Amino acid sequence: ETRDELTDESCEGSKPLWALTESQAQKKDETDEKNELNDLLSFAENLDFDRYVNDLEVKGLVERVKGKIEEMEKAQSREEKGDILPVSSVP
Repeated sequence: ETRDELTDESCEGSKPLWALTESQAQKKDETDEKNELNDLLSFAENLDFDRYVNDLEVKGLVERVKGKIEEMEKAQSREEKGDILPVSSVP
């Protein structure tokens, strides 16, 4: 790496995105994406699922999601049978 490249890379984090060259912006995007993925993986690896699955608020939310899924499946089933118009057909 040249001196200019090292200087450019060390300044990338402090420059606004619009002030970067195309290659610097692309490197920053790739680095940001990798960091975000690593953060997500770290969160998933360290998540104490048992701690949250027993939380009453979480249980309530899970039940609401399950209910919504069941409603959507029933609506889709009725739509396929021709009992109702598809949502996209309603003006």
